[in-house]
Amino acid sequence: MDRIQPIVALLVERPQWSSARIARHVECDPRRVRRYRRLLAETDVEPAAFLDCNVATLDLFFNGRRGAPPRRRVPSFAELEREHPGASGRSLWRAYAAKASKKGELPMSYSQFLRRWKAEHERQ
Repeated sequence: MDRIQPIVALLVERPQWSSARIARHVECDPRRVRRYRRLLAETDVEPAAFLDCNVATLDLFFNGRRGAPPRRRVPSFAELEREHPGASGRSLWRAYAAKASKKGELPMSYSQFLRRWKAEHERQ
């Protein structure tokens, strides 16, 4: 955390410097500098504003968690089978994926769907 201010200062004041050069100057990993550079480029905040921030604020922005990935909704397998009697696993998954996409949700993968579908049948 003690290197975050010098890295940010060099990224703002000397944007032409390569990530490797900044990393050598500050004695850190160039991947860290590349990640900070990317986060600076993606933000709507003027990069010079980061020069006045304290270490805790910089650490929260550059190293804080961005949030968990969205969870996939598990479908009602009984309902799917009622709507599509005699359908194969792939057909059921396609119907589920189409319904999830219409709702703006991310469908689970085909293999994950099949594992849960088979586990549901084993419980019954």
